[in-house]
Amino acid sequence: TGQVRVCIRKMDPKNFGPYLKAVGWPGSQEELAQTIERHCALFDNISLTFDVGESIGERVGLECYFTGKVQPAREPRWRRVLEELTDGGLCLPQKARAFLDYPAAVDLFPALPKPSKHTLLPRVPLAVMRGLHHVKIVHGPGGQPQAKGYTWGGFIWQDLS
Repeated sequence: TGQVRVCIRKMDPKNFGPYLKAVGWPGSQEELAQTIERHCALFDNISLTFDVGESIGERVGLECYFTGKVQPAREPRWRRVLEELTDGGLCLPQKARAFLDYPAAVDLFPALPKPSKHTLLPRVPLAVMRGLHHVKIVHGPGGQPQAKGYTWGGFIWQDLS
């Protein structure tokens, strides 16, 4: 499509509208400010994303983060955010529940003995961790914003040396 996604971090969300206007975004600053106020207020950080090609794309994304990789078991705002997004029509209830239920640690060797130091490997994965990363609110021209959930995953390793 000849477009590049731009992501701007560490800008005060109050400046998103004026910045976008200055670079030629055709959307409404007022509608964007309302979306931010209504759906992003509980988050610690918000990044702005938009596509640039021959011109600035009409849709912008608001990537909303909590500080750290804090998960719903220790961060009650996750549940509140998903309830608000569901109530506001940005997210289906079953998707919100599935997103909240996603974080877990999955043991890779539940029925097997743990690897011993006699293996030739310097370390082995013991479990897979998975969790919630951020929510992205997609704000488009004159339409209802939509929410998307993003996750992360990684291994817990055991050193065998």
